[in-house]
Amino acid sequence: MSTQLDRRRQLMDSALEEFATNGYYATKIASIVERTGVAQGTFYWHFKSKKEIALAILAEGEQALLNVIESGYRKEVGTVTEMLDSSQSLMTHLFTFAKENRDLMKLLFLTGQNAEDEILDLIQKINQDLEDAFNRNIHRATDLGMLEKRDSKDLRGTMLTNLVKGMIQRWLFNQNENQDSISSLNPEDIAKEVVYFEFYGLLGASQD
Repeated sequence: MSTQLDRRRQLMDSALEEFATNGYYATKIASIVERTGVAQGTFYWHFKSKKEIALAILAEGEQALLNVIESGYRKEVGTVTEMLDSSQSLMTHLFTFAKENRDLMKLLFLTGQNAEDEILDLIQKINQDLEDAFNRNIHRATDLGMLEKRDSKDLRGTMLTNLVKGMIQRWLFNQNENQDSISSLNPEDIAKEVVYFEFYGLLGASQD
């Protein structure tokens, strides 16, 4: 049983590398099995199609991403400093996850965009679930009195989600041949700047 599970894992890892490198449509099952070092029949033992393995990869990645965000769920009231530290810890974990799962991020944000409708629907769902997860954290912090009550709580979640997604794409994938000051940053540096912008915006000064 463990051997079959290991083989399934190997196929998914190989497929993710192919999807990230070549894009969904350009990836062939033959290239997946070649990268894995198995017979084509082994692929069909575990997955019915290329679409099925892509959906499995994305579903697994979605859960991992949500687990990272949910780990930062605010459970009790705290000071502004504690809230900043908590948010920075959450963002550090999120950007570390993104860096360690670069191929997943590339499939989710870039190379999966030319896929079949069912895959595009799942990618859209993942993006919405990420936004909902951030919104839950914002709502909880508001309920605890740590954030100002506004009618635009969900809008803040949308803005934060797009800020994080944009930074991941810029940080990991939009690298120039010349030294890029953003791409050279580590997850802690990115997290610190995102959280500072999240709380204080363009003024760059804390609120009294």
